[in-house]
Amino acid sequence: MKKISLLICLLFTVLGFQLNGQQAQNVYVELLGNGVVYSVNYDMRLAKKDNQLGFRSGLAILPEAGYIILQPNYLFGAKQHKFELGLGATALITTDGNTELEQVVASGALMYRFQRPDGHFLFRAGLSPTFVPVDENDTFSGLARVFWIWPGVSFGYKF
Repeated sequence: MKKISLLICLLFTVLGFQLNGQQAQNVYVELLGNGVVYSVNYDMRLAKKDNQLGFRSGLAILPEAGYIILQPNYLFGAKQHKFELGLGATALITTDGNTELEQVVASGALMYRFQRPDGHFLFRAGLSPTFVPVDENDTFSGLARVFWIWPGVSFGYKF
């Protein structure tokens, strides 16, 4: 339970974190991607330029599970067409009876991002590579680790 509380506190700290209000901020819904089915995300640049280091946090709530996504990222490109490269963690939390942190996995983002420097519409599409450790005694072919790539698409708002 302490791990879940720490992750939730970290998520809300990131969501409420603003350096001085001059950085680009984005809110978007991602279908598939790091949240597996969907996720609601907040993304902000840590500098005034769009092509700089940023941070993304997301949340997905499903009937018996949830995902928390924490991912630093960097944008490359000019004007409105950008490539997003991110590497962070996705935490799986189950809620079937006891709320419990099940697993934290390394996750990434290889995304095309369309956002005008002064515009409001945000679109992302690409791949979300994930590295999942698997129990060696599991019936999943006896593999100790699995690397998989999940497609994703996002629509949102830049402010």
